[in-house]
Amino acid sequence: ALAEAARQRLPASPAPGAAGAAERLLLAQAGWLEAEALTRLHEPARAAPLADAALAAVMTGARGSRLHGDILSTRGGIRAARGDTLGALRDYQAAYRIHAASGHRRGEALALQHIGSIYQDAGDYERVLDYYRQAQDAYPHDALLELSSRNNQANALDQLGRYGEAVAEYQRALALANATGNRAAQARILDNLAQAQLSNRAPDAAAASIGRALRLAAGQQDSGWYPLLLGTAARVALAQGRSAAALDHVGTALAMAGPDAETLPFRDVQQAAYLAY
Repeated sequence: ALAEAARQRLPASPAPGAAGAAERLLLAQAGWLEAEALTRLHEPARAAPLADAALAAVMTGARGSRLHGDILSTRGGIRAARGDTLGALRDYQAAYRIHAASGHRRGEALALQHIGSIYQDAGDYERVLDYYRQAQDAYPHDALLELSSRNNQANALDQLGRYGEAVAEYQRALALANATGNRAAQARILDNLAQAQLSNRAPDAAAASIGRALRLAAGQQDSGWYPLLLGTAARVALAQGRSAAALDHVGTALAMAGPDAETLPFRDVQQAAYLAY
C-alpha cells in the first residue's frame, strides 16, 4: 500500500533526459517495492508488469546499481512462482554478480539464498544447505536473514528425510519470528513446522501447529498465501482420518486462490485435493 501510494505521488511520465532522471529512478524503486510485496503475497501476475517496468527504467539510468540487483531478485521470484526455473536462476545469478561487484554484502547474501531456493525446487537439497551456509558467511548477525536461512535449511532437511533436525530448525526460526512480532512470518513458519511434523509421523503436533498458524493469520484471508495454510490443514486432516474436513479445506483454498491455484506454490494443495477426493 505504501509503495503504491508513493508511485501515485510521482508523475506517470517524467520529463525526458536528465531533467526527469531522478523521478524515473523513484518510480522504478516504488514499482520494485510494490512488485516485491505482491510476490511475497503470492500474486505474481500482478507483480510481473511492475517489475518489468522498474527494470526497464533502471537499465537507462542506474545499470549495475543496488536497485538493479534488487529488481532482478524480485523478477527472479516472480519467474520462480510461475515455474520458470531457468529464468529465475539467471536473474538471481545476475543479481548476485551486481551485488558482489558493488560490495553490497546483504544483497549478495540474499541472492545466495535465492539461488539456494532454486536448487530446493530442483531437489538438490545438499546444495541448498551449502548455498544457505554461504549466505550466512556473507552477511552474519542479521536477524531477518537468519530467520529466512533457518526456515529454508529446515525445508531442505525435511526433504532429505532428516525430520527431527527439520523440526528443531523450524522451531529456531519460529523463535526469531516471535521476537519480531511479525504474525505473518510466524504463521508461515508454523505452516512449515506442521508439514515437518506430519513427515515425522506426529499428526497431532502438526494439527496444533497449523491451528495456531490459522489463528495468527485470522484477518489476513485475502492474502495470497492464506490458502496455502488451508492446504496444510487439509493434509493434517487426512493424516488424522478426517476426510470431510480435508475436503472442506481444499475446496475453500482452491476457491480463494482462483487462477493462482495453477502456480507452483500450490502444488501441495493440489496434491492434498487429489488425495482428499
